[in-house]
This record gives sequence, C-alpha cells and structure tokens, in this order.
Amino acid sequence: MNKKIVFYAEKFINDRLTKSETFALKNFMNNDKSFANDFKFFLQMNATMNVYTQNYVSPVNKILSIKKKNNINLRRVLRYAASILIFVCLSIFLTNNIVQKKYTEESQKLKEQIKHGKSQIVKNKKLLSGLHDIRKKNIELVKNKKVLEKENAELKSNKENIFKRACKFLISGKDPDYEKRLSDYFLGSIRSSDKVFPENDYIFNSFESINFNWEILETDAVVTLTVFNKNSVYYVINGIYERHTIPKKTLKHGLYYWKLELFGEEVYLGKFYIY
Repeated sequence: MNKKIVFYAEKFINDRLTKSETFALKNFMNNDKSFANDFKFFLQMNATMNVYTQNYVSPVNKILSIKKKNNINLRRVLRYAASILIFVCLSIFLTNNIVQKKYTEESQKLKEQIKHGKSQIVKNKKLLSGLHDIRKKNIELVKNKKVLEKENAELKSNKENIFKRACKFLISGKDPDYEKRLSDYFLGSIRSSDKVFPENDYIFNSFESINFNWEILETDAVVTLTVFNKNSVYYVINGIYERHTIPKKTLKHGLYYWKLELFGEEVYLGKFYIY
C-alpha cells in the first residue's frame, strides 16, 4: 500500500495530524480520487481489525492467562484461537471484496461521466463553430446602436431647443418684472450659484420629478420655497432643509419661476420649463 496513505492514516487514527498535514490530507481527499478510496479502505480495515481484536483476540489472551493459572488444556485453546483467526481472515477477505466492488462501481460511473463530458465537448464545438459570424453581427449591431444613439441625441437636442424657444415666447408668457431680477443676484444668504439647482432655463420632462437644491449660510433657518408663474402660485413649502422634490406630473407643461425666501426676504429667483 502507498506509504503516503499509511503515513496519513496512522496519524489520523492516533489524532496526531498537524495543521499543515491536515490541510494536505484535505487536498489529497478532494483532488485525488484513488488516494481517497485507498485511504477510506485503510480506515475500514483498521476499524475491522480493532473490532475483531477487541471481540476475539482479547478473549483468547484472557483464556491463555487463565490457562497458566488453572492448567487448562493448551491444545483446546489453540484450536479456539485458530478458529477465531480463520474467521477474522474470512471477514477481512469479504470486506475487501465489498470495498473493491464499490470502488469498481464508482470507477464505472466516473468513466460514464467522462464519456458524457466528451460528447458534450463535441456538441459545444459545433455550437461554437459559428461564433465568428455571431461576433461579426454583434460588432455591426453595436455600430448601428451607436449611430442610432447619436441620431436620437440630435433629435432630442433639436426638440428641446425648439421647445425652449416655444416656451420663451408662447407658453404661459414671461413676466417682465421677474425677468429683470433673474440675473443671478444674491443677498448674501446663498453660498454659491453652483450649489443652486435647477439653474435658469433648465428643462424638465413632465414624467420626471422636479428636484431643487440650494445652500443657506444661516444654520437651522426656515426657508420658503415658492413655485409660480405669471398667472398664479402653484406650490409653497416651508422647512429647515436645503433640498426638496416635487413629484412628477404635479405641474403641467409651461414656464415656471421659483424663489427662496429667508426671514421674509427673497434671496434667490430662478425659472425652469416643463414639457
């Protein structure tokens, strides 16, 4: 039997495996099927020998010791011991045959799996034979997609530009007073125009939410956000925050102004469009 198997089996039985030896044994058991089968067989043989030693050899030794004390017939004892030995050998032989049969069955299953794997590889090769043509088609599709995206972007840009001009002159109309005060003025309460959203003339889609952001210098100050146009006020909210969201479809298409008020004073004015 393989010395490596005997080495690890003896250490395993006596519980003397080190961490590195335990790690190596796990690798052998997982990656070497022949080693795993032989190792299991060795352990089974050892367990069988231990059982028979306990059940038969120990009694024989006991009998022999009694014989010395009581002068028992040695020939009878030897016959009994020989019968036990024959029974042990026969049991080991039968156990070995059972293990060998199981090993043969597992080997046959493994061969069948390998055969199935080979047939699967042949099928995969046939499926991959047209991979080159598929790759070419995918490259063409990607190119066509990029062209379509570019065209869609141009159409969207044209649509937004046309709508923006229409909004400026047709939808809801501009308020001259508000337009005069739209030139990014600040009264010292807003940190920076870069922190304000939406910027002037920003265009929202009616199917998206309207998000507002700003930064106030004063801490814990109550800010009033108002959304309105030339005709009426549509939305007012008060709170200690620096952002707010109006749900989609809340406001209709058109031109809107929005302002921030702090301590009753207007600190920012902007406008946006919804289409």
